[in-house]
Amino acid sequence: MFDLGYLNFFLDVKFINISAKILLSQRTYVSQILKEINIKDYILSF
Repeated sequence: MFDLGYLNFFLDVKFINISAKILLSQRTYVSQILKEINIKDYILSF
């Protein structure tokens, strides 16, 4: 086996490595849902 590096995306979840911590974000997934139901004015926080 070999190391593939850091995980970035898995099952529409974004993994962000910040100084020995891992942040999980579903921003892309939520954006897609809002577009599908035609909500145009929305603000997503990080």
